[in-house]
Amino acid sequence: MNTVWASLFQKRFLSVRLVNWLAALMLGVTALGLYKAKIEAAEARERIADLRADIVEHQRAVSVLRAEVAHLERADRLKDLSRTYLQMTPLEAEQEVMLNEALHNLGVAQSPAAIQTAPTDIRPLQTRPTPPKPAPFGLAQVQVQTPAHGVEGADE
Repeated sequence: MNTVWASLFQKRFLSVRLVNWLAALMLGVTALGLYKAKIEAAEARERIADLRADIVEHQRAVSVLRAEVAHLERADRLKDLSRTYLQMTPLEAEQEVMLNEALHNLGVAQSPAAIQTAPTDIRPLQTRPTPPKPAPFGLAQVQVQTPAHGVEGADE
């Protein structure tokens, strides 16, 4: 009988010891995981603080650049530079022309009907045609020609 009780006690003792070892191992793994998470959180806080400092520094740089642009775009400064380097001067009253005077100088009649149709009688500026955009992913390119409006000899 003693041997039965002794073997049961030994099995039970070994199972309790195994459970204790497993619990200690789990506790150690949990402690290491918690320590690692704490270190990563501290590093993340430092990174956030560095980024916030960078943001403040860049905002200061942007405000300095805006002040420089405001200084460089001052009207009186641009006026002085245009006079000095480009020999440009402000318009004088004699240089301003009324619409009917400009049309008379161009040789267009001064009747109200002629003034309303004047823009269609003036030839548009000749511009270079824009090159066609490349077709996406091997699709065939199709050239579409549209009739030009307002150009002599074009069909309307």
